Formats: sequence, C-alpha cells, structure tokens
Amino acid sequence: MNFAAEKVDLARVQFTPELVRCVPAEVAHRFELLPVFRYDDCLTVAFASTVPDATVIDEVFAVLCHGDSQIRQLQIVVADPWLLGYHIHKIYGDADTPST
Repeated sequence: MNFAAEKVDLARVQFTPELVRCVPAEVAHRFELLPVFRYDDCLTVAFASTVPDATVIDEVFAVLCHGDSQIRQLQIVVADPWLLGYHIHKIYGDADTPST
C-alpha cells in the first residue's frame, strides 16, 4: 500500500555537512534517498517520486534510528527521481566509490 507524501524541491534544500552526515553514503545509495531537513530528533528524507512500502521504511528507520543515533523519527517526502539521483551522486559520489 502506498501513501501520498509531500513533494520537496531539491533545488531549495541546503545540504549542509551536518545534514548530510545524518545519512551514510551506503544508505543513500542503497535506498535511493536523501536527507532534506532535520529538526531536533526528526529527520526528513526524500525518496524518488513515490513513497516506498512499509517494509522499506521500517528498514530505513532501523538503520538511521539505531542505538546511539539522535534521530528518533522519520518524515517521508518525495522528490523528482532525476534530481534525487543527481544530488545523491553529487553529495555522496558513486555507489562503488568509497566515501572520504
């Protein structure tokens, strides 16, 4: 079952180092998502054009909201798939290239 989600314009997102550190490169590539906003313990992440199923959301939550993480909530938004891919590559590099 898919749910509707707010659409975000990635051209308006400020990908600060603090925001980018909320999502490791391997997670961004694996789930094709980007962090777009953080407020307190809530992280907003963007997926491409449609909200993924509950299993994927649960898996992302488990990865990003684990023990010592200060993230306790996720908010899901969607973004243009091409721009999402572009920004993942620009911010995190290629999936097979180790991040520095």
